[in-house]
Amino acid sequence: DEPPTLAELQKRGLAAGLLPEDIPGLAELFGLERVGGQVEYAVRRRETYAAAMRLLRYLDRLAEDLRRCGAEQGAHLSVRRDPPDRVELRIVDPPIQAERHCYLSEDELRCLLRHHPDVRPIIEQGESSNA
Repeated sequence: DEPPTLAELQKRGLAAGLLPEDIPGLAELFGLERVGGQVEYAVRRRETYAAAMRLLRYLDRLAEDLRRCGAEQGAHLSVRRDPPDRVELRIVDPPIQAERHCYLSEDELRCLLRHHPDVRPIIEQGESSNA
């Protein structure tokens, strides 16, 4: 696979729920851009580390949410196609009154479901309300 461009990283990171301040650190981590141009190494390293940790925590929460969906604990995965090539993903967990929301490509959704075969998504009709 080709590495993402800076614009793709920003678009996909924000759609996945990351904060705008995470993007420069991830861009440096993936070798797309240096954080802050002339910022000293220790600062760049700290910002890159912080962005990577926030990304890992986000992915860990998403994986835990998916485990709850597959374990029949009241949570469910809702998928709504949002043309042309993305899907809106919502994980709704009524017992703890939580909802996680992000956008994925069709390929990313297939990969996610392949790694969590016990999760059965609810496919909604129509376009996303948050396009």
